[in-house]
Amino acid sequence: MIVVGHAIAKMGSIGTFLYGFLLRLLGAVGLHHTIYPLFWYTSLGGTASVAGHTVVGAQNIFFAQLADPNHVGLFTYGTRFFAGRFATMMFGLPAAALAMYRSLPKKNRKKNGGLYLSGGLTSFLTGITEPLEYTFLFVAPWLYVIHAFLDGLSFFFADIMNIRIGNSFSGGLIDYLLFGVLQGKDKTNWPTVLWFGLIWAVVYYVVFRFCITKFHVAIPGMEDDDSDSNAPSESKADKNSSLHAQSQQIIDALGGSENIQSVEACATRLRIAVDDNTKVDKQVLKDLGATAVLDVSGGLQAVYGGKADLYSQEINGILGTDE
Repeated sequence: MIVVGHAIAKMGSIGTFLYGFLLRLLGAVGLHHTIYPLFWYTSLGGTASVAGHTVVGAQNIFFAQLADPNHVGLFTYGTRFFAGRFATMMFGLPAAALAMYRSLPKKNRKKNGGLYLSGGLTSFLTGITEPLEYTFLFVAPWLYVIHAFLDGLSFFFADIMNIRIGNSFSGGLIDYLLFGVLQGKDKTNWPTVLWFGLIWAVVYYVVFRFCITKFHVAIPGMEDDDSDSNAPSESKADKNSSLHAQSQQIIDALGGSENIQSVEACATRLRIAVDDNTKVDKQVLKDLGATAVLDVSGGLQAVYGGKADLYSQEINGILGTDE
């Protein structure tokens, strides 16, 4: 990885593209932490003299310049390892959320709209992208690769357009205001993000709308519910029933405790490993509030929104597998 880091650091704007692409691609499996520290905290991200002190690493240099009242001109070139995030997180992914929502059958939009609205807003405000990315990552990994490619391009364009905004955590509105707008145009070139972001939103919307409709990507809400909504169902969750009772119903729908290997929450989803997928009653899981139930290798994923973590804790408590 260090060899790759040295190559990226020497390749200029092309290296910036590769950094953004790999950072997003490896984020799908949590390995992005092997990429960014090489540039944020070591000489691969640059070395600079700030206020008489030698500072190493892109983020370290950025914060040193931020604290230096005598700094003039654009912030460090090392901000190329940050600046590409803003167009994707503030504009691209929210536009993708709109594209996914618009791709749903009209009868399913009201039920699933909150999932895409909250995911888009979370990305826009904080730069946390997982809730939205998980709506398509597992059902269409190839679409995630396209997303990673677009994110790499965002880093590339931010580099060549001299956008010099750093960040503390991610690339949402909060960091954009703190480390871009409030620091002034002369230091960050922050207005460029706005007009480029609008273009990027159109690109993301068109790409996601085309891919989802053309290839029938089974994002949450895309599947038709063929059950008779007017027919009584003993499996439907009573709105007044307890979390414990609903969790027990989920266990039963998964084929019973003997069929369950593990249950854990990941953002808005329950990740469930089972011995036999044929014993799982997906319709019951949907009746209990899942907006989608997706088959994955070794089990399934059920999208329960904010209740996913609560269900995970309660189910593991019932099964006696909580730590």
